Amino acid sequence: MRGYKVPLWKNGLYNMGNILFVGDSATQVMPFTYEGIYYAMKSGEFAAEAIINNRLSLYRKLWRKRFLSRFMLMRTLESVFLRNDAGAERLFDMFSRTDVQEASMRLWLRKDAGRGSLLSYVNLFRKFLH
Repeated sequence: MRGYKVPLWKNGLYNMGNILFVGDSATQVMPFTYEGIYYAMKSGEFAAEAIINNRLSLYRKLWRKRFLSRFMLMRTLESVFLRNDAGAERLFDMFSRTDVQEASMRLWLRKDAGRGSLLSYVNLFRKFLH
């Protein structure tokens, strides 16, 4: 059996010359949840829009506007909760709560949701970060 590493997000690989990178090739796998299909597909849309408009720099701008804050939030949560066993235990305890489950599902299902959704999610987690 062979396996490959999950290409974790590194915040920076959008293009090299005239080549645009999307999905795994751009390490656009969400930290903490390791989702990637949705972000690869939307990134493909952004890349197509940049190509159609003959402005490759538009791809990076669209991606960052839409996803950067979400990816940064998830990287922060990952660093807090997955750094050791105690953090992972806190995470499991937290997700046994109905309000956390519901907020997580809303955020996951509404990937196009704006900054307000992210802020409400951050506020919910804030009490668990101390």
